[in-house]
Amino acid sequence: MLPTLQKQLQAATATRLNSARRSIRGVVAAANLTGHQTATGAMHNVEIKLADTGNTAAGSIAAPAALINFKNYESNGFATCHGRINNKDAEFDSWATPAKLKKFEIFSSVLEPDQAGPNRLPAIGIGNSVANTCTPNCAEAVQVTMAGNNICVAGGKNFKTTATELDATADADYGLKKPGTYDPNKQDHYFKQAANDIQAAAAALAIPPQTFNPDDLNSFTSDDDFIAVVDAIYADMPRDKATGEAKNTVNNLITNNFGKPANFKTEIWDKIEELKVPATVLGEKKEMTLKDVDDIGLATRIVVQHITDS
Repeated sequence: MLPTLQKQLQAATATRLNSARRSIRGVVAAANLTGHQTATGAMHNVEIKLADTGNTAAGSIAAPAALINFKNYESNGFATCHGRINNKDAEFDSWATPAKLKKFEIFSSVLEPDQAGPNRLPAIGIGNSVANTCTPNCAEAVQVTMAGNNICVAGGKNFKTTATELDATADADYGLKKPGTYDPNKQDHYFKQAANDIQAAAAALAIPPQTFNPDDLNSFTSDDDFIAVVDAIYADMPRDKATGEAKNTVNNLITNNFGKPANFKTEIWDKIEELKVPATVLGEKKEMTLKDVDDIGLATRIVVQHITDS
């Protein structure tokens, strides 16, 4: 069984390493985009505060009334983002899949344009203490408590959020023209490269695990090394015959010597676990069975003791 177990271990290790190699770029890309989206989310609601400067002449405005201040800024936006992600944990398996990631949106913050417009805020305006409004020349009046007809600040957003749709339903590489490299100076290209790497990571992580079960006889009987050893021990059969014309005899040999395949675990593994190790392991008294050997260092010392005894 050892050759079979060794091959399965090597195959499982290779699969894990390959999965890690294929997914690392995607994990990094997802982390980078998460940071970008966190920053975008933090800026989304930030606004300039409405304010009454307290004077009709700019030269007479005293601090702190002259200050331009912000509102709606989250001092701990990371914790807010972290909490929102954790709240979606139960839904992770349903959306973090290659199929669902074929189409999604990334959001970015961009500055409002400098040019004037009918609703361009924030802006400096003239207050009306009767109507409690602040009216800029470039926008409609906004409500603000005014102590007089003073210079005022009609608050509003400096940033707006735009969405970039990443769609691989028609074009498998999200329309990326030059895959494999990141161009930090071209946002659209960067997003598409990240989407490709995230998709590759999702595909790698979606590969089902190996179905090899060391307690199940069927996991061994398809391996030629196992078949050859069983036929050699119990039928004195050469390897070429055991793995060729007599390949189907392995189950009968095991059944004849150990009972039904369902008894494989109890008749093989349980018996192996009951085997006693040498009473003395490199000078140290040990009273244990193989079941108690759970340390590679101890296992190595036992092997050395066997070699010494022989």
